[in-house]
Amino acid sequence: MDRSLTKEIGYLNHMIRKYMSGDHEPHKEFNFTQFQVIGYLFRHQDEDICQKDLEVETGLKKASMTGCLDALEKKGAIIRETAKDDRRRNYIRMTDRMRKVEKDFRERNSRLDSLITKNISESDLEVFLKVMDQIRENIREAEHETDI
Repeated sequence: MDRSLTKEIGYLNHMIRKYMSGDHEPHKEFNFTQFQVIGYLFRHQDEDICQKDLEVETGLKKASMTGCLDALEKKGAIIRETAKDDRRRNYIRMTDRMRKVEKDFRERNSRLDSLITKNISESDLEVFLKVMDQIRENIREAEHETDI
């Protein structure tokens, strides 16, 4: 293969992030990672979500996620709530402001999915997702091997 897979994935990541931060999109005040966090919180509204859950979801390290959450809190998108049973643990909650724009966020995500899957058959998309799952698993295994 003449093309570097890591270069292609990086370029694709860059294109998606650039598109999502464009002026033509609503809620451009949020970057891609913040958008991921908000989407996760929308999907898990009835659960107690802590920072670690978000780190696993996004693949970010603790310090990076702390910065992301600090920015979201400053923008009025989230609040941190101390757990009643363990004062060392904070739950991340959506603000009422964000609940009011949930529909817009879901529509934005749906538009992006439609845009990037245009002209791709269902079977090709299934293969692509299976390959992506395997790539993630390979990386996780490699990370564990280097942690020894």
